[in-house]
Amino acid sequence: MGIKGPSSGLWSQDSIRYLMLNQCYTEKHKYNARTRVPNPNRPLGDITGAMKRTMIRPKAEGEAVEFKVPALITEELWLRANQKTRERGRGRDKEGKVIAALLRNRIFCPRCGKPLAVRRISGSDKHYYFCSRLILASEKEHCGYRRFIPGIWDEAAWDCIYAILKDESWVEERLAHMEKQHQDIDKLTMSGL
Repeated sequence: MGIKGPSSGLWSQDSIRYLMLNQCYTEKHKYNARTRVPNPNRPLGDITGAMKRTMIRPKAEGEAVEFKVPALITEELWLRANQKTRERGRGRDKEGKVIAALLRNRIFCPRCGKPLAVRRISGSDKHYYFCSRLILASEKEHCGYRRFIPGIWDEAAWDCIYAILKDESWVEERLAHMEKQHQDIDKLTMSGL
């Protein structure tokens, strides 16, 4: 149709998905409707992996500002489109399934430096890592690193972690070090008061 996409002129899957899920096209719109909350599955700890520690969630009922805008589609059509999208997701065995990937957001693309994304191999429980910028439509953000890293790296990492944790002296040394850090923080906090 020749309609340009939001930023680069090309439409990505995420751009289309955003349009489909956005209820403002049915004349109902909310301003300031979401907020960041702590992620219970990723507690604060090692911050070197650049893991996201918060999640975006809807605000409580009544906290967002609601107003009407001109409708582009009916709410019935919007609901039907969203229902079809959910059904397609269920048909491909995706809904509600999280890929248990140990190295998620902990290994990075050697070319662009962004964290590698995780995908499941179709029809199996195995997964692989790849640069998420490889599939971006925008030439400015596109990354040409085409090598896939197999998910069996997770197993190798688990083996190393298991071997380290079996060493009781190492675990005790780390616990003693953490205890000393906590004491030092307490001293600094108390001296600042």
